[in-house]
Amino acid sequence: MRNKKEYALSYLHALSELDASWVPVYRQFALAVDDPAIGEEITTDTLFKTFGIERNESQTYVYIAAALRDIFYDQMMPDYSLQALGDDLESIGMIKQISGLQEILYLLIHYKKEAKHGIDQNADYKQKEKKRIETEIKMLQKEAENIYELKVSNYTRSTVENARFLKTQQIIFARDGIMAFLLEMVINDDLSCLEVARELLKEQFIKEGHEVCKENIDPSKIDFLIDDTWNHTTDRLGKKKQSSRLKSIARQGLINSMERVLRIVTEYVRMRTMPKLDVESTSYA
Repeated sequence: MRNKKEYALSYLHALSELDASWVPVYRQFALAVDDPAIGEEITTDTLFKTFGIERNESQTYVYIAAALRDIFYDQMMPDYSLQALGDDLESIGMIKQISGLQEILYLLIHYKKEAKHGIDQNADYKQKEKKRIETEIKMLQKEAENIYELKVSNYTRSTVENARFLKTQQIIFARDGIMAFLLEMVINDDLSCLEVARELLKEQFIKEGHEVCKENIDPSKIDFLIDDTWNHTTDRLGKKKQSSRLKSIARQGLINSMERVLRIVTEYVRMRTMPKLDVESTSYA
């Protein structure tokens, strides 16, 4: 069955590129079988636009299949067209001829109306994924607590005997600084800070034009913050302490600490901004 579906998709896709009149047929079938190549998530409005009102028998079967997908998932909520979809499906006579289909449609639509999301969110694989994410977030919180304790709360000394370096590190990990703010958000699971943190990360630590994730941390931006802080310490320690750029083992240790914080925070932001994983008459809608 899987091969037949793939063959049909490939055939229709090829036809649609050769003959524009086949594009609507391909798009209808692609929505029904979840073909990622069309680059569009299924929604009730998309369903109506793609299938229209007038449909032949073959198109109606495909429409019903696509409607089942749309009702099962919840890519766009609230779904203001759900009532109209239920009314339209109820008017299709062939649904009553397919054993159990009418009841399934009623249950799915009723559930989506009452729960405000598709029943897909309660599927077993979604629940397992939700538990996995929560477990990983707890691990990130523990790691954030450890580095906060080490670098922010109880920072008193360093193996480097350099007053200017110590001041640079203290400023970067100050209680009212960026690193502490980001760590506190993770530790407290403070979702109200997510948007602020994401914009701050994009501006100060992520490669230009890229999304927030650990792979997109920009080493040059970390270097800039270190150098900028290092240069400003001359105002606090006096001009006689001014010297060249911070180098050697001390600099690498500071880079490693900052990268560790940023990996924790970017992973937390990525997980907390993923699509939500939340965990009930005879007319459909």
